[in-house]
Formats: sequence, C-alpha cells, structure tokens
Amino acid sequence: MNQPARDPYAALRHAGYRRFLTGNLLFNVGRQGLSVAIAWQIYQWTQSATALGLVGLVNVIPLGLLILPAGVMADRFDRRRIVIHTMWISALLSLCLAGFTAWPEVLPDAAPLRAANQVLRSIALLFERQADPASLHFDQPALPLIFLILFLQSAVRVLGNPARAAAQFAAARKLGAGTWKINGCPHDGGGLVALGGGKFGAVWQRAGEVFLATDTAEVSLGKGGQPVAMTDREGTLVVWQDATGLVARRDADGSKLAKQISGARFASIVSAPGGKGAVIAYERGEKGLTSIAVERF
Repeated sequence: MNQPARDPYAALRHAGYRRFLTGNLLFNVGRQGLSVAIAWQIYQWTQSATALGLVGLVNVIPLGLLILPAGVMADRFDRRRIVIHTMWISALLSLCLAGFTAWPEVLPDAAPLRAANQVLRSIALLFERQADPASLHFDQPALPLIFLILFLQSAVRVLGNPARAAAQFAAARKLGAGTWKINGCPHDGGGLVALGGGKFGAVWQRAGEVFLATDTAEVSLGKGGQPVAMTDREGTLVVWQDATGLVARRDADGSKLAKQISGARFASIVSAPGGKGAVIAYERGEKGLTSIAVERF
C-alpha cells in the first residue's frame, strides 16, 4: 500500500500558527538587533571592554537562577498567558531601553546612580589594569539602569522560554470509578481512542469487566479483557476478548453489537483508509496451528 505523501508545510496552513511563527520571528530578530545596539551604545559611553562583558553576565545570571522555577511555572499555569505576558513585558522593557539611550540627559545625576556607576568602574579597573583610568567613562546616569533593564529582560525571557517550547497539556482528569490499591495489576487495556474535536476516551478491563469512558461516566460493556478501541465516521468501535472469542461493539458508547468472532484472540484494530470502517487483525486456531486473520468491517 502506497503511503500518502507528507506535507512539510501542513502547519503553515493554520492561520493561528502562522501568526505565532511570524510574531516569534519578529520578536527574536528584534531581540538580537537590540542586543547589538545596546552593546554598541554601552561601549560608546564607557570605552570599556569589561562593560561589554557585563552585558553578557547580566544575561546569564537569570538563566542560572530562574530556569527551574520557569519550568515549574510552565507546568502549573496557562502557557499561552505566560507567553503573552512575558512578550508584553519584554516589549515595555525594550521601550524603556530605547528611551534611556535616546535621551539619557533627562535622568538626574542621583546619588544611587553615581554609586552604581562607581561600582561598575571599579569592576572595569579590576579587569583592565593596563588601561588608563581616565579613558574609562562611567558617568552616564542611565548606565546602571541599562544594566538593570537588561537583567530584567533576560529574567522575563527565561521565564517565558519553557512555555514557548513545551507542549500544551490540559489538566489531568480521572476516567472511571475504580480506586484500586495495587501490588499486581487488576487492570489491562488502557487503550486511548480519539473522539474528534480534540477529545479522547479510554477503554480498559477491571476485575474481568470491560469499560469505556468518553466525556461521560464509565460504561460497562461486558465480561472479558484485553480491549482495544478506535473511532471512525460511524462512531466508536470497541473489540475485546471474552470466554468464546472476540466481541466487537459499536456506537457512541460501544453499546451496539457489531460482530462476534468465535475462537479468536489478541485483536488489533485500525481505521480503514478514508475513515470508512475498520480493519481488524487477530489470532485464531489451536496451539501450534495458529494463523493471523485480517478482515474489514
């Protein structure tokens, strides 16, 4: 059977994904351009190679401090909201950077800013002992604020990265009414079935009885074990093994008898091409004379 050709651009056919991809691309291009511009501006102000190194340092510190909390936050909160909020905060911080670098003269030469500049100058002299101290200029009041904003931007980026990179999972919910405390395994099956519309169900055996759960409470289908399930255009199909062979039931809750196959066991089912019906494979025959049968229904 020829496999259908894969479409490498399938994701781009979704408008939401195109918007997300475009926004993320522009965000990253802008961030890289901002990093180059800020490094150039700081060197123009200070004439210090150490100041450029400090730009990298303030970007790395949040990575070490926040990477684990960022992962926890992405697991516990809505990741879309995290992405939206962190990108908005990053944009506002970028506007602050633009304002401080374009109009540094509006900032007062306050004592805390002078003290912060003196600390930065001392660090630069520690690493640039061969340089003429008079050639290093740490007198811009905006300089400490630039480093602070770079630190905050890096922190926001670290907090947002796990949410952008991780898959989105809904909150877990319990299917079925069983409350087993197990040392062994009273269940088997546990197969998942796609119901369409982003919804899923499950089928399993518990204490010799087969159950199906969709959006409603669990439904008992009958005695047996080793259940498997699938959906097609006609609804849900559940196949399991009982004392006489295989039983197949169909309908929204698996309640309509579709087929019985005596002497069969170990069923596997897949949707037929085009979603029209199902293909079932199973083992039959006595021990030592078994065969595999495949049929469509």
